[in-house]
This record gives sequence, C-alpha cells and structure tokens, in this order.
Amino acid sequence: MTVGAPSNATARRLVELTLALIERRGGLRDVNLREVARHAKCSHANVYNYFDSFADLLWATLDLAIARLIAHTEAAMRARPRSREVFRVFIESQIDFALEHPGIYRFIWLDTLSGVPPAYVAERIRYTPILFATTLRESLAPKASVAAATRATRMVHGYLHGEICKLICARAVDPLAGASPSSSGDSRVIEQARRTMSDDVRLLATMMLSA
Repeated sequence: MTVGAPSNATARRLVELTLALIERRGGLRDVNLREVARHAKCSHANVYNYFDSFADLLWATLDLAIARLIAHTEAAMRARPRSREVFRVFIESQIDFALEHPGIYRFIWLDTLSGVPPAYVAERIRYTPILFATTLRESLAPKASVAAATRATRMVHGYLHGEICKLICARAVDPLAGASPSSSGDSRVIEQARRTMSDDVRLLATMMLSA
C-alpha cells in the first residue's frame, strides 16, 4: 500500500489522468488500469512502478477529488465572507460542484473502493465533515455544543447528499409539479432546485440545532 500522497511527477500525472477519465465517464464505472495506462501512453505494468495496485491509484485519485471539492468550497466562502451568508455559500458550492462535476461527485460519495484508505487519504476524508460542522456551527449557532453540531451535520449532510444525488441522476422530482429538474434542461428549473435545496438544508440545520 502506498504510504503517502504521490510526490513523483509521473505518479501525479497518473492520478490526474485517472480523475479526468472518471469525470468523462460519469464515475468509476468502466475505468480500469489498462484504460488509464492507454491514456498515459504507457504499459499498464509501468503503473506499478508508482503504485502498488490499482486500488492504491484510486485512493490517491480520491484524495485529489476531495481536495478539489474542498478548494471549490473554500474559494466560494472566501469570495462571500459575511457570516450570515457563509453556510448558504457552503451548501450552494457543494451543489454547484456536483452539477459541474457529476462524475467526480459520484466517485467521492457513491463509488466503492477496495481495501481501506491510506492515512493521508483518511485525513482528507475526515476534513470534509469537520469543515461542514464548523461552518454550520459558526454560522447558525455559535453557542451550540460540539455534540449538537456534529449530530446536526450528520443529519443535514445525509439530506443534502441524497438530494444532490437525485439531482445529478435526474431523479429530483417535485412531488407537486411532477417535473425532474435535472432532466428538463431548463437552467431556471435547475436554479430553483438549487435554491430550494439550500433553503431546506438551512431550515433542517436550524431545527436540528434547536432540538
């Protein structure tokens, strides 16, 4: 198992190529070692000079994918730093990233990887809910206990993730209108779904923190 994040330029290129393939294919399905090697213009056996296994390459790719999601979110938060807006910006940035990069979002949250994550990847995975909980607590209820914020984060993220997955998989149906926002192709409908999700998440978070 690879111990640390890839530092070799060729290894980093393999990781970037793998993530590009995942984005192009809409997720991990049909992405394999031979396909990565073909795009890297090398023998698949050469990949083992940089990674112990295809699973190790995928864990490194997951680390890069999460890093990009975090960078996207933190950049959006820096651009609109007003405290009352930060949580909304955080939520909407997650939705925007999923809509812009559905394949990467599926890879981060839905695709199964074999084995256990290396320590450097596990640290990256842990950072995401910490950022979520910290933002939620500081924006909505600074006096809430860490335990309450953690519980609210778990509940709110579960809802948000489910709604995002329905949106990017064209399953987000308005029970009254009966339309699927993500399959309609209407940007106004997509924007409405985005704003509704943001409002719902904020309301749910407030309810969880006051429970």
